[in-house]
Amino acid sequence: MKRTNRENIRRIFMEKTGAVLPRSRPALRWGRRALLAAAAVCLLTVTALAAREFTSLEGDELALSAEYLGGGAVQVTVENRSDKTLRLEPRVKLSQWVTGEELTAENKIAFAGAVIPAGETRTLTLDLSAACDAAQLENPLEGDWYYLTFTNRGFLLGQDWTCAIPSRLEAEAAALEDELRAQEEALRASSLHAAQEAEESLRFYFEEFPGWATPEEARLRQRYAQAAREYVDGFDGDVARPVSPGMFVFHDTEQSAAEQAEAWGAAVTALDGDHRLLAMEGDEGWCLYAFVPDSVYPDALVQVPLLYVFIYEADAARPGSYAFLHGRLVDFALLEEKRIYADETYAAYDVSEYIYEDIRAAAESSMARNPHASQSPEVTQRLWEEYAYLKEALPRLIMYYDDYRALSEG
Repeated sequence: MKRTNRENIRRIFMEKTGAVLPRSRPALRWGRRALLAAAAVCLLTVTALAAREFTSLEGDELALSAEYLGGGAVQVTVENRSDKTLRLEPRVKLSQWVTGEELTAENKIAFAGAVIPAGETRTLTLDLSAACDAAQLENPLEGDWYYLTFTNRGFLLGQDWTCAIPSRLEAEAAALEDELRAQEEALRASSLHAAQEAEESLRFYFEEFPGWATPEEARLRQRYAQAAREYVDGFDGDVARPVSPGMFVFHDTEQSAAEQAEAWGAAVTALDGDHRLLAMEGDEGWCLYAFVPDSVYPDALVQVPLLYVFIYEADAARPGSYAFLHGRLVDFALLEEKRIYADETYAAYDVSEYIYEDIRAAAESSMARNPHASQSPEVTQRLWEEYAYLKEALPRLIMYYDDYRALSEG
């Protein structure tokens, strides 16, 4: 049906019949054009509507996290990281991951849907009590877990996003893990601070400390003790060594013996709460600690170190002379404001801030590492109340032994 063939047929037809055929194009051609134009308009319209109604997002452009609130309520945080508006339909599925069982086949989750603009975050609260027994969400499934599925345009044609639901116990464990991680970070920062403050030749002890009661700890301590002796011996100045702390006692006449025995105590030690030397090998001081309940044995108590006290001969503890504490030399002029006791023979100083920059982080880390120490908020609150009491009462607690003996005999 080429154009040349059509012209030949037209010419032959007119020669044989004498009829004159017009050269205009058939009406069908224009109808076809109109049909194609209408189809194009329809296609563009549908495309525009689809772009508005169904917005596709990449997998990493949306972040969902869930928190179980109890009683079947779940709080979901949705972060829209894309440059498009996200529309979540009011249809949500609750399922088990491993088995694939859907718990919402007959019961619906109370959810009104959500519109989340580009770059914004919304917190959604869902009530799952009608879809499942709330008790199911209280405890973790053995080898399985629950999860929610959201969609933006139906589960058949739209995009789906899933979000795991931690059980109550899992949420508590995760919160405790986060808290312990924060404490460890704070303690690590305190150790780094100690390492920065320590003399350069002694920093290795704080930067490389391996932990409690290991062969590496014993070797590192021996190496540090030798390096500390060499450093102090080579120092061009007077360095005072602490005297025996046993000549002093801690007692509060305003507290009964029973109250004191349940709240706090004191012990002679050469190590801090992380088993690192407080000063040079052989140097000892007092450690004041609070008692917290033992979570395993109801009648027992756990010690939590809080304060450290060193005692020096009065004529050696003078400005221009130095104390060696935690890997560095400290002028007694700086320790003057930390002095809590003084007579003609001895002077005692609260050196806690030279052992730990953040005593709270150190104490909480000490509790966290002890599996017996109770971790309840009430116990922690009482611990810091005891710390505040000891800090305030310390000057009146420390007494030279002869004075204490005279007081006790009187």
